[in-house]
Amino acid sequence: MASQVAILFAGTNGYADEIDIDKMQEWKVSLLRYLDTSHSDIMKDIAEKKQISEETGEVLHEAIKTFNSTWQ
Repeated sequence: MASQVAILFAGTNGYADEIDIDKMQEWKVSLLRYLDTSHSDIMKDIAEKKQISEETGEVLHEAIKTFNSTWQ
């Protein structure tokens, strides 16, 4: 569930807007791998609370921005 929430968060906040539709699946898989390995605390928090708190949302924004800046 946390994975779905993170992807929806990224999509509704415009982080997927610049991703070519042909690369969307690859982007999604890579983003989730990045979050699971580099920001497992975010994913754990979402899974436990079953929501994105304001604090977690801020950290998630930064994590996705960082990911997108390095993703091809």
